[in-house]
Amino acid sequence: MLARTAGDGNQLHRLFCISPCCAIVSASLRLFGGIHVHDATEEQRRVRIAVFGGTGSLGWQVVRYAVEAEYGCKVLSRRADKMPEVPGVQFVQGDAQDGGKVMLTLTGCEAAVIALGTNTKGQEGLLPTATSLVLAGMRKLEISRVIVVSRIGVGESSSQLPLTARVAGSIFKKKEFAEKEEQERLIRESGTEWTIVRPAGFLEGDATGRYSVESEGRGKTAKITREDTADFIIRELSAGEYSGQVVGLSGK
Repeated sequence: MLARTAGDGNQLHRLFCISPCCAIVSASLRLFGGIHVHDATEEQRRVRIAVFGGTGSLGWQVVRYAVEAEYGCKVLSRRADKMPEVPGVQFVQGDAQDGGKVMLTLTGCEAAVIALGTNTKGQEGLLPTATSLVLAGMRKLEISRVIVVSRIGVGESSSQLPLTARVAGSIFKKKEFAEKEEQERLIRESGTEWTIVRPAGFLEGDATGRYSVESEGRGKTAKITREDTADFIIRELSAGEYSGQVVGLSGK
């Protein structure tokens, strides 16, 4: 369970309205030791979360909700130099398969969120490799809490998918599911305080505040927005209600 500090995170909403893919480099961005530092006072940002995949469509929402909940963030990204200025957020330039950069991102943090995708060109094997590096770094730095975003259809949740989706997945997304399954295995056997989150597919739109949470991964199949998924992740970091569990998330 993570404590939060006082701050004005709710005023930062507008900074996340820009897609990370098309953000303009801020003139006030400064580079030091491989970290692009966006200023925040120590008292505002004592508790920090390392976010891997934090410039993706879901990960960016996780960072946004973390900041609005008054957490600080460190985000590892290959395009850190193109990110907008966000108070309380540090962007580390690098790749999730680089152990040194992973360690740099984890340093000074109290928890990690892994929201990496599998469709990055030239990044085959990304999930198992990056997850192993994150877990190794967590052990070395004595960080115990991690939340990992998986997906419906992985492992025993494959039975929740319609037959057509199962067949299509076995043909067109075989490698993706294999990487997710290996990632989940690594997390389950890590000895950390882990939570695996399996969203039932993503729906475009804003937060609704209405979604289903099913333990043991037995979620429904109604799609959920990325904002609602991020909302659950940040709430779970604070509450720790589903530590050591696989959770299915779906819309209502």
